[in-house]
Amino acid sequence: MRNLGGFPQETNSGNIFYSMQGLRELDVVIGKSKSLKAGAVLGKKTADGKYYPYKAAATDGTQNLEAILGIDTDATAADEKAFVYVA
Repeated sequence: MRNLGGFPQETNSGNIFYSMQGLRELDVVIGKSKSLKAGAVLGKKTADGKYYPYKAAATDGTQNLEAILGIDTDATAADEKAFVYVA
C-alpha cells in the first residue's frame, strides 16, 4: 500500500479510504483532460484504454465507474501516469 501525503500507514491520515481491504492498486494512464484530485471517480474510455473523469451520460466507456484516482494528477496538457484503486 502506498503512503499518501507522508502520513504513517497506521494512522490512516491522508488516505481516501477507511480500509484498503479488497482494493488493488494499478498503474494507469490518465487521458488528457483536466487536473484531478486524489479520490476522483474515473471511467475507462473504450477506444484508447485510458482513464478519464467519470461521465454518467457518456457512451464511450467513461460512463462506467472503473477506478478511484490515488494521487493528484494534472492531465491538462498531456496524458499522465498515475495510480488508481480498483476493487
